[in-house]
Amino acid sequence: MSNFSVSGSASSGYDVEAKVYHEDYGYITIEGTDLISCSEGGFSSGTIVVTDSTSANVLTITFVSCTEMTIVYNNVSSTVTW
Repeated sequence: MSNFSVSGSASSGYDVEAKVYHEDYGYITIEGTDLISCSEGGFSSGTIVVTDSTSANVLTITFVSCTEMTIVYNNVSSTVTW
């Protein structure tokens, strides 16, 4: 892992960035923006985007509430609730 950074606050939301390397497959970049945490864990709002070494978007997770998120993977969108 490299280029790991966290900024922001609990009230305004956190921004997180990291690059994760694999010796055979290259790397991915994970970028979270405006992440506000829930008291039970998880996030109530914000977005996490994962890109590959060609900068192609691989996965996007958008947090709608503490009990719902939208996931886009391979251009297919799914809503997850719990």
